Amino acid sequence: MIDISKRFPMTTLREAYERAKDVNPWVFEGLIASSVTTIYGKSKVGKSYLVSSMLLSLLLPDREFLGVQPSDPTKVWKPVILWTDPDSDNEYGRRLIPELPEDVDIEIPSFYVGRTTQSDEWEALTDHLLSQGYNFVILDNLMGATGDTNDALAVTAVYDGLTRLTSRGVPVVVLHHESEKGVKSRVLLRLSVYSILRPRKQPAVVRSGRPRPR
Repeated sequence: MIDISKRFPMTTLREAYERAKDVNPWVFEGLIASSVTTIYGKSKVGKSYLVSSMLLSLLLPDREFLGVQPSDPTKVWKPVILWTDPDSDNEYGRRLIPELPEDVDIEIPSFYVGRTTQSDEWEALTDHLLSQGYNFVILDNLMGATGDTNDALAVTAVYDGLTRLTSRGVPVVVLHHESEKGVKSRVLLRLSVYSILRPRKQPAVVRSGRPRPR
């Protein structure tokens, strides 16, 4: 029997209003939303480098991300990485650990999730993340989690799972590998993303919301 209150959680208009008053819509003003932000680009363009820079800015004082500091400098962030591709956890380790001060005890757990398209899987995973107090989630990457980003049902299942986090005030950043044929959408943020990535590479694109299945 389905638990209606758990499967279809209800929010009253008054509850939504009161909660919205206390929520900053941005983690990084104009860059990373407090709900879902998708960063996409071709493989090896530097998306994980961008995410590593973002995480360091959240965890280290006075550290900027694309020229911007976190909107709430008083918040204590506890990020976690959900990864899918071989060696992704090692790559983040190589990028992040050398940048952390030796006298600072900071940990960013990485969970291998692979293809995860079942609602019960996401329910178990998100319940665990929330119970452990993680309050910023990276999903690297959408193709690995869905198996096929052209599969609308799989993409919807993943974002429905992530909504279980954002509805509890946990921002989510999703990395998405663009087709090697190039980015079809040319709606780019006017940011200095290009300067932080490798020269002469197509820059990663930052967008809030879900990518449209092609």
